[in-house]
Amino acid sequence: MHLSNMKVGVRLGLGFGVIVALMLIASAMSIHRISGLNDSIDLIIKNRYPKIVAMADLQNMIDDQARLVRNAIIAVNPAEVDKWLVKVDEDSNQIKVIFNKLEESITSPKGKELLVAAETKRAAYLAVRGQLIKLIKAGNTEVTAAYLFGDFQKPQYEYFDAVGKLASFQESLMSEDGEQAAESAKSAITNAIGIAAFAAIFAAVVAFLITRTVTNPLIQAVQIATNVAAGDLTTRIEFT
Repeated sequence: MHLSNMKVGVRLGLGFGVIVALMLIASAMSIHRISGLNDSIDLIIKNRYPKIVAMADLQNMIDDQARLVRNAIIAVNPAEVDKWLVKVDEDSNQIKVIFNKLEESITSPKGKELLVAAETKRAAYLAVRGQLIKLIKAGNTEVTAAYLFGDFQKPQYEYFDAVGKLASFQESLMSEDGEQAAESAKSAITNAIGIAAFAAIFAAVVAFLITRTVTNPLIQAVQIATNVAAGDLTTRIEFT
């Protein structure tokens, strides 16, 4: 059926229906994009960020342990030595808790690989640190210093380095997710603008076509009435 053959109400209803359909399509696409963006943000907040916090706490405690061991070495009496070594044990317990949490939360193959490497280096570090603590308690400063700057150095450095690599990897994951979220937001905005522009143009075209089908017959009717009023009875009236 041709558009001009439809009733005015049907034409208007059809035009508004098309516009509403475009609005629904635009809304559905926007919701889909926003849902994807929400998933990315959710991953960052609930998964990536807690790991970054845990890694920061882990690195701070490792650095703190190094200072505590140093304090125990330079302490002037056994009571102070014991005080610092007790704090070393407390930090060790907290570090173990953090590693346990990381084992539960890290799921990527690369992350697990780096975590295992860090735990392996930690075991080697704990072995030499245990020996260092024995020397500290024995009170032989020269032997303790020689061990500190000798056999103790490499395992400590490798442990710190392994933890640093794990932290850097977790940071890179969050950075990638952040960039992906930003790209999704940019894409959602671009798509929304494109759909809105298309809908506006299409709505304008539909409105123009419907308006023309309504006004053209009225213009013709006015012209016929004018001709008849002027005495011209030869005007033909076409019905469709």
